[in-house]
Amino acid sequence: GIYSDVHIIRHRIVLRQVNKSPSELLYGRNIRDKIPTIYDLYSELTDEEAYDRNLLNKQKGKDLEDRTKGAREIDINVGDPALVKNVVVPHQLIPTFSKDT
Repeated sequence: GIYSDVHIIRHRIVLRQVNKSPSELLYGRNIRDKIPTIYDLYSELTDEEAYDRNLLNKQKGKDLEDRTKGAREIDINVGDPALVKNVVVPHQLIPTFSKDT
């Protein structure tokens, strides 16, 4: 029926990030049927190449978000003074942060 056709087409779509179809990532091969594809024009990727490309894309996204949000690395060592947030506050007159620790 129409559900099986949509299901087959969904599993044959090549993901842009990895350049592999979901069925190829799951089963290690393409589904063989009568639907023609242009996948044969693409070069074959190994699982390691797909994994490396996925990591590279994730790192690019992280770098972009870090630049957008102004995130930076902070060097905190053992023994450095720090403010500790008091999560359990009995009433409003007690400050939220304390320097006791």
